[in-house]
Amino acid sequence: MLQLTRIVSVVAAVVLAASCSDMPSNPARGTTMAPQDGPTPSSMTSGACQTAPTLISEEFLPDGRVKFKWDQQDNQCRLHHWFELRVDATDAVVESDEPFVIENNGLFEYTRGAGLSGIMYKWRVRNAFSDLIWGPYSPYRLFTPPAPTTLSVSPSSATTCPGRSKTLTATVLDQNGNVWTAGTVGWSSANTSIATATSTGSRTADATGVATGQVAVTATLDGATGQSTITVGSCPSVTVTGPTSVQPGATCSWFANASGGTPPYNYAWNPVGNNSSELTYTNHEPNGGSFNVTVTVSDANALVASGTRVVSVSSTAHTCTS
Repeated sequence: MLQLTRIVSVVAAVVLAASCSDMPSNPARGTTMAPQDGPTPSSMTSGACQTAPTLISEEFLPDGRVKFKWDQQDNQCRLHHWFELRVDATDAVVESDEPFVIENNGLFEYTRGAGLSGIMYKWRVRNAFSDLIWGPYSPYRLFTPPAPTTLSVSPSSATTCPGRSKTLTATVLDQNGNVWTAGTVGWSSANTSIATATSTGSRTADATGVATGQVAVTATLDGATGQSTITVGSCPSVTVTGPTSVQPGATCSWFANASGGTPPYNYAWNPVGNNSSELTYTNHEPNGGSFNVTVTVSDANALVASGTRVVSVSSTAHTCTS
């Protein structure tokens, strides 16, 4: 009987050793391991979640850290997985129960330390019950820190006149199409005798006309550039003609004489009138009073000019006296 007991013990030890040799190695947290494929979900411990998460975003933060975010809407799956992140071929495996944040909406988030100029990364899922690895690593991907890549200026062309300014706005995007907000755009004019460019903010400038002509204004930020073409023409001007003295309650007409700039013109009168070069108005001033007739003219390039005529009110005046 003693000899039979010894035989059974030896057989059990051999079976146990063989079973252990089939288990994949599980490195201690913070160590490196060679890429490997693991058992398929069907070979995992019974009851383990078999739904893999989806990597939905990765981004470099302004302070130099890199953030990864996974989506795992099944709450039970979320609690039954570790998510290994391997950064380049030699870095340690990072597991979800250490630096990952589990968010209420089913997202896992991991933020890696600052000072990275670009990394290679891949990830896979580990079963939390048996610690078995299933599924291969994702392919390596290169993540490059964002940088200002394209710059556009709005408006891309504008017309002004000597002494008048147009506001220019620069929009900077990184290589991923995201708006880049860091830094201050620099502005320059190709010919300051035609127009100057003066910065008014991190993304804005005034292009001011000096003399008739056309010039390119360039915006630059860390190698990204954009331009706006500035045309400098004549400024519009306007005078108001019509009565300078009227009787109380008289209905009279005044006229706007616009020139320069780029027609057609728009007319804004005070007192209020139609958008035309003529104003017909009935005054309500008492005898001995006065009022102003003012017109503001804007041309096709939104350049403006204004003119005013002072009108006195007298019972001794002709109905409408120029």
